[in-house]
Amino acid sequence: MMLRMAVLGLLAAEAAALPQLARRSLQTSPDSAFRLTTNGANVDGAIEVAASSNWFVFSAQGGASYEFETTTGTLDDTVMDLLDTDASTLLDENDDDARDPNSYASFLEWTCPADGDYYIMVKGYGRATGTYSLSVTQVGGGMGGVGGGD
Repeated sequence: MMLRMAVLGLLAAEAAALPQLARRSLQTSPDSAFRLTTNGANVDGAIEVAASSNWFVFSAQGGASYEFETTTGTLDDTVMDLLDTDASTLLDENDDDARDPNSYASFLEWTCPADGDYYIMVKGYGRATGTYSLSVTQVGGGMGGVGGGD
């Protein structure tokens, strides 16, 4: 009986670690978007169903500049869309990172026009599936806060 309880306890602990990973692979609409920080931390994602996408949301400051970058894993070609606060107006998109002609990862640079929550959608090229990582980095200051401006 004690062994069974110990095993169940271990399984429960492992299951508690799974929801964050599941969110990253199942956020298939703006309503289920995974919230990102803008400190450059990598977040792992997975496209598990052909022609599907993962949605992310982040808070941005007007006047601040941001870099968005995917790193390919088993998904060897990512496509990234940056969408406005309405989650439907396309602001920018990237298929292949122009900084490296041999890369099929995605990279965008963008300056935010106004404070708000903006969306990123990542998908595989065509019907590709697999894993990748995404980072968002604020590289220039915004208009808000003490001192404001860049």
